[in-house]
Amino acid sequence: LKSENFNRNIKVNTPISPIKNIEKKKISNDSVYSFTGTLIHKYYELVINKQLDIDKLLSKKLSFINAIFTKNNFSKPEIDSAIKVVKASLLSLKNSEDGQWVYKLHEDEGMEVNYLHTINNEIKTLIPDRIFIEDDIRWIIDYKTVFDNKLDLEIEAKTHTEQLNLYASLFDDERSIKKAIYFVAQGKLVLI
Repeated sequence: LKSENFNRNIKVNTPISPIKNIEKKKISNDSVYSFTGTLIHKYYELVINKQLDIDKLLSKKLSFINAIFTKNNFSKPEIDSAIKVVKASLLSLKNSEDGQWVYKLHEDEGMEVNYLHTINNEIKTLIPDRIFIEDDIRWIIDYKTVFDNKLDLEIEAKTHTEQLNLYASLFDDERSIKKAIYFVAQGKLVLI
């Protein structure tokens, strides 16, 4: 993935990590929440890049996903809750208006691209979940996994403003930038 419009002072490193390595790759299992979010990110990257049929994926992979959670010693109630969120997150790409837009490939597409950026004299790796251009606007979208459907998504999205502003600082082109959080299970895109 190569962009002609990124800050030239930033080096780009885009490793390819296929979804089949998710079982081998150590994912933080501090909680079922962070584990589920990481799994959903990997599936989104694969599903969107390859434009996979979500119904076929769900019909064939839910037992595999369940086995990943079991292998990582989560309890049955945690697994049941996580599987509901994974399924809802994948279905939101197909069924919600925002999800269909997120699922679509766009100009100058980038997913999980690594950018090296100096912050307070320290080199940090920034990894926006999704960047692209549509109608001459650069979009920066970060995915968030929320288990609580009663949470106010507008308020929750605002807690990530600093992160999205940092991602926006990576780009020095003349395009305007729109930043948003996409709540995966709810299928809702919230502008920041």
